[in-house]
Amino acid sequence: MKTLRNVNCKVAVKRRSTKELRSSLDWSLYKKTDNLANFKKVNRADLVGQSTTSEAQVQYDYFDAYFAMRTGQYDRAEAIAKKYEAYPVPRWNEWFKTVGDQIRERQALQNGTLALGADPSGPEVDPSFENAAVRELQGGRETALDQGASKLPGLELVQKDGQIWITHRNIAQVQVHYYFVDVELMFSRNPFQGRNQSRLSVIEPNLKKVVDLEPKVGWDRLEWKVPEELKNRNMILEVVSGGIVRSVPLYSNSLNVNMSVPLGRLQVLSSDNKKPIEGAYVKVYARHNDGSVRFYKDAYTDLRGVMDYASLSTQEWSTVAKYSILVLHPEYGVWIQECEPPTR
Repeated sequence: MKTLRNVNCKVAVKRRSTKELRSSLDWSLYKKTDNLANFKKVNRADLVGQSTTSEAQVQYDYFDAYFAMRTGQYDRAEAIAKKYEAYPVPRWNEWFKTVGDQIRERQALQNGTLALGADPSGPEVDPSFENAAVRELQGGRETALDQGASKLPGLELVQKDGQIWITHRNIAQVQVHYYFVDVELMFSRNPFQGRNQSRLSVIEPNLKKVVDLEPKVGWDRLEWKVPEELKNRNMILEVVSGGIVRSVPLYSNSLNVNMSVPLGRLQVLSSDNKKPIEGAYVKVYARHNDGSVRFYKDAYTDLRGVMDYASLSTQEWSTVAKYSILVLHPEYGVWIQECEPPTR
């Protein structure tokens, strides 16, 4: 993603001369509230110079476009940047172009095209070394980096709301692997592993498939459907291409687990009818303040579906930094979650 030049409008409003008004514009970044208030006190017409558009007025317009972007006035920012499309000073021309490029990238993201780089409607960019060097000298380092990054392969695997998406860029083929897992064993071996399944590389997948894709410079996505015969299996789904590996756990689950972190309790319900599930197995590991990870406790939910996962008869609870909790039921499936300890 391109970055705007670091700007900070520090304005001394008591100054009145043209020279002093011009010198009151300074550079830095990220004190938006004070800077915006000070910026509004400056009158652009006071920043006059030897030409129709003085250097200070160009600075003013750049600040104006920057603050318009920061406050969600994207059409206004784009209109300001458009005025400088043919500005004769390369440095300013490039900076205002960056404003326009960022707005067009935002619009592309909203339209579902996750593309990085320059305006896709603009002329094709010469990728030669000489052209890149010229852009670098003109202050276009961010543009050159973005254009280089847009040529690299990219791969992501996203699981959300019951759907799985393979998001890809510059990739012609991807391998899809399924690893069947014993969830309790995997959890016990590494309860805080989360979504990082780095050890899968040394295991042969139970099922694999090769998928051909249409290589695109911009990001594209493919909805992935798990085969019907695998939908009730606990497994890890992995995608691999060009040295990039992404994975997500897929657990059979019709559990609704309500956490009461301040009390250190959870309640397990059926996601279908919201009835409490008695006899669900709960296994808890803890990461302690010294970084060690140890088994903490296990138990079964009572007739209300409730289990106290934090209480212990020893003082070991006092050194817990985080819990990792597994809920397991032969009919309703698996649920895993990390959480903070109750407030002491």
